[in-house]
Amino acid sequence: MSRIGWLAGAASVLVATSVFAGAENVVFPKDYKDTFQVVSVRDHHLGGNSIAVIWANKVAIDSVKKKELDSGAIFLMEVWRAKTENNEVVRDAKGRLVRDVVNGINIMEKRTGWGAEYPAEWRNGNWEYAIFTADGAPRTGNLQGCFECHGPLGAAGYDFAYVVGEMREPGAGAGAM
Repeated sequence: MSRIGWLAGAASVLVATSVFAGAENVVFPKDYKDTFQVVSVRDHHLGGNSIAVIWANKVAIDSVKKKELDSGAIFLMEVWRAKTENNEVVRDAKGRLVRDVVNGINIMEKRTGWGAEYPAEWRNGNWEYAIFTADGAPRTGNLQGCFECHGPLGAAGYDFAYVVGEMREPGAGAGAM
């Protein structure tokens, strides 16, 4: 291999890895079920037969009154597969999908100074995204969809939880639960 070919190949690997370099900054919060609060439950996440259970940490919840999420805000999304019987989804008495198993966990976390390495068309403030297995082990995957979905909603952190009015002040209840 020529030196130029080797350099070009090495450069493309560096660019590809730097685009998703932020995921290793996000640490899985093993105690989230004890320290976070469920703020939303949505059936048919992304149009499929799955349920998204959104958890928020205290920093995110305390930021609600300000309408801008502080550094340290974390949203964790458990993605559950809907239970099926005879190839049909099972629903509870309220018509909601019944959870079967967790397929994976997605996390978005905001920290001052994070996100600077991303291209301008992806960057959405100081947010990083990561995906994990149900037991909290890091998974590799394409995070571009995270940036594309959350990015248009604003770099300040005025994200889905506020846009759809689901997240409320503590004690006010959570939407669609």
